[in-house]
Amino acid sequence: YYCIDAMRAAISEGLKAEGKNDEWKKNAAQAAMEETICTLANSIGGCIRVRSTGLPVAYDDILNTTGAIFFTAACLAWAPGAGLYNPF
Repeated sequence: YYCIDAMRAAISEGLKAEGKNDEWKKNAAQAAMEETICTLANSIGGCIRVRSTGLPVAYDDILNTTGAIFFTAACLAWAPGAGLYNPF
């Protein structure tokens, strides 16, 4: 996950730029951000697993059939009102 590594590097550089007196704040901020980034990485991993699982073929067939029916009916229903925009 390149974006997460870039976020981690940016946060680390930002925390290095602050003064030396606030060491405990930097440690707390870095720990909190690291926890958030780990949660984000776990969420992305879950999304990738769900995406790679795929759907059953029946769901694809239902979606394709519904789309074909809708667009066919839409063409027939909107053709009279289209007037000059209608190619027929």
